[in-house]
Amino acid sequence: MKIFISTFSVISILLLLSCTRSCIWQAYSPCKYTVAKNHIESSCDLYSGFYFEKIKVDSLDFQGVPIKYKAEYTISFSPKNIDEEPEIKRVNFYIENIGYEWHHMSQSSLHATLPIKMKPENWYLIRLDGSTKYIFIYIDNKGEYSFYYPNSRASW
Repeated sequence: MKIFISTFSVISILLLLSCTRSCIWQAYSPCKYTVAKNHIESSCDLYSGFYFEKIKVDSLDFQGVPIKYKAEYTISFSPKNIDEEPEIKRVNFYIENIGYEWHHMSQSSLHATLPIKMKPENWYLIRLDGSTKYIFIYIDNKGEYSFYYPNSRASW
């Protein structure tokens, strides 16, 4: 009987530790982002918003990712009311996202959808997580989209 109880206790403690470590890892694991032509999705909530920029690229690295670029204009995506941050894991570029708005920084204008249309032979940048994560978007002359997810980048 003692052997059964002690074995049961050890197994219970190991299961508890395993679950705790797994739960902690999930809580602190990095967010995963996916971008498509018309939206961005995240495994985490996007309630804190992000920046969307049209960029002019000066140079690319050996993988074809911009390393020297300059923002031509910046558009922010954020909650309409800072006190209310509705949960959002998918942001549509050209369909209204309830409770959120797009702010064209250089024009000081607010919009229900992304106020620009992405065009071929142009580069765009999405800056997330306090500008520590970058996603580059390039549209070639045939209208095909390419997405690049580098860890960090410098601009000029």
